[in-house]
Amino acid sequence: MWFAVAWIAAFLLVWSRLGTVVSVPLLVVGLMWLTGERSRVVLVSVPLVFAGFIYLVFMVALGVPLPAGF
Repeated sequence: MWFAVAWIAAFLLVWSRLGTVVSVPLLVVGLMWLTGERSRVVLVSVPLVFAGFIYLVFMVALGVPLPAGF
């Protein structure tokens, strides 16, 4: 459990530097791996789809800017 807390804390530290589109998939893949997911296809596809969904909802549909990073 402490690994998940540390992973989320690390995400919060790098989120504004890396941006949402890069850091959210890293957060999701890390949490999925910590909870036992080992399928490479799932570990790659789910975080990418999730980041794409966040981008579409906030940037396209709502017009809310996300942290760009870099």
